[in-house]
Amino acid sequence: MGAILSLIAGLVLLGVGEIEKFRVVIEVILVAVGIMLVAVGAINLFLAHGLWTGKGWVWTWTLITNILALVLGAITAARGHFWNIISLLMHVLVIVYLNTTRVKTYFGKP
Repeated sequence: MGAILSLIAGLVLLGVGEIEKFRVVIEVILVAVGIMLVAVGAINLFLAHGLWTGKGWVWTWTLITNILALVLGAITAARGHFWNIISLLMHVLVIVYLNTTRVKTYFGKP
């Protein structure tokens, strides 16, 4: 769902960025953010398809990205920004879930 929303938001920003009433700087920013959102959405859709079909390499990438997000979130929290505690908990849950026997078997991991 997040991938689809990223794609839609990116396409909207690309369309809005083409309106000539904006200043050039704002137009460039809107187009750049739109391109990034479309790219992130496309990559997330690709990864979601891999997760759905049980590709082992996607399990590995999902584990790596969640560990990195957990470390970066912990660093942010240690600096006094506790607004992302729910995000940290979600990353921990994903890491634990990915390492259950049933999930590892589905992805062909020993």
